[in-house]
Amino acid sequence: MNRFALIQAATASLTLMTAAAQAQAPQLLKYSASIATTGPAALATTNGTFHDPRSEYVVAATTDTKGKLVVTAWQDTTKALKQVGQSDLGGNKVEALAATGLDASHIVTADIDDQGTLYIKTWTIGGSAGIALLNTESVLNTGAPLYVEPPDLAVSATSATQVVTALQDANGDLSVQAWSVSDTSTAPMPMGSAWNGGPANQVSMAVIDSATVITAATLPFTNTLVITTLGVDSSGVHLQDQKTLPGVVGGGLYPSVSIGAGSELVGGLIGDGLPGVTEVRSAFTPIVTASENIEVIYWNISSSGKISEVAHPPGNPDIYIQATAACMLPTNVPISVYFDQSAAPDSAYDVYVGWYGRSGKESEYTALPATLHNGISSLLAVTAGTNYSALRPYSDYDAYFITGAVTYTGTSGTETDATLQIRVWSNQVTPSLL
Repeated sequence: MNRFALIQAATASLTLMTAAAQAQAPQLLKYSASIATTGPAALATTNGTFHDPRSEYVVAATTDTKGKLVVTAWQDTTKALKQVGQSDLGGNKVEALAATGLDASHIVTADIDDQGTLYIKTWTIGGSAGIALLNTESVLNTGAPLYVEPPDLAVSATSATQVVTALQDANGDLSVQAWSVSDTSTAPMPMGSAWNGGPANQVSMAVIDSATVITAATLPFTNTLVITTLGVDSSGVHLQDQKTLPGVVGGGLYPSVSIGAGSELVGGLIGDGLPGVTEVRSAFTPIVTASENIEVIYWNISSSGKISEVAHPPGNPDIYIQATAACMLPTNVPISVYFDQSAAPDSAYDVYVGWYGRSGKESEYTALPATLHNGISSLLAVTAGTNYSALRPYSDYDAYFITGAVTYTGTSGTETDATLQIRVWSNQVTPSLL
């Protein structure tokens, strides 16, 4: 085995565990925002810049009292989330929503309406308008699968000029499509052919690098988890590798599956004892088991997209989880978000944020509860940049992320007063190249 192979093998198996030893617990910052919604919700952040790598804006896509799309932007002043604009477009009732940041001043939303039409919209953030729609592309008869309501939908940016959507099509199959958004003055355009992954639900997606995405889904009417890596280029989306784990996911809760992913350059004395640098590509999938426990599976992704399981610690039988979300911070720090319900008479819902099963050997987690005395219908998590400074390249720095919880009063099925609760978090991380 050559020296690079030794570095790659050693780093791939140890990255998550060594990074875990360096990281601190997430810290809930003392400011927040909220907005009413009557249906699905999505969160996005704008990208940071070289001079200020922290996200300046947080954007929420929600629905009004008629179920129509509303997009709201806040400026993160580092002391408060200050609302800077809101756009209510009207249109049809929205059944599914997703959003992603493009650059420091643009985001993309994706939605599927009650007629099964997919809309891809680009938005500009900041300036006198606060938030404004730039353009829209629609594709008829894309969503509204036969046996799932509402349809699943995800969108992720692989660069400032390209996004990828993952959704259930009209047949309930997983469809992954790349879109060009290279000119924000014109409508997004499909890039090449979509990839059809067959029947799927509980669809989520994350970006590994500019040419690779990874999806997590379940097979309908089963407890099987399916993890898929996909290459993205000008000719479309192409299968790289796929792993299936039968019987690991709970069947009655939603969402029971989420995924986070990323890539980092890691250096050190590896393999033959000489200094070396390699790219580590990894992913993790928080899942809810049939016993309503949280489990997190960690994956290594090779340069060709090959998926290898790194660790799958057992769940904690004392925590009964209802839903989960995920995001990957710099240096491949895996943040899992999930909530459980305490017993009556309190019946409070606690949102937990942190690393779960991070040792790879046992069920341990670092979590901070945020008690909400009503129901929660969904969770969201997105990254929000860092305060890294090139003037201090070897110093620890803070990475930021945003969580969202759609809370409601009443009982499941008769939800009222639904609200997207937005929280801001920081997490100290250590530079990879040490």
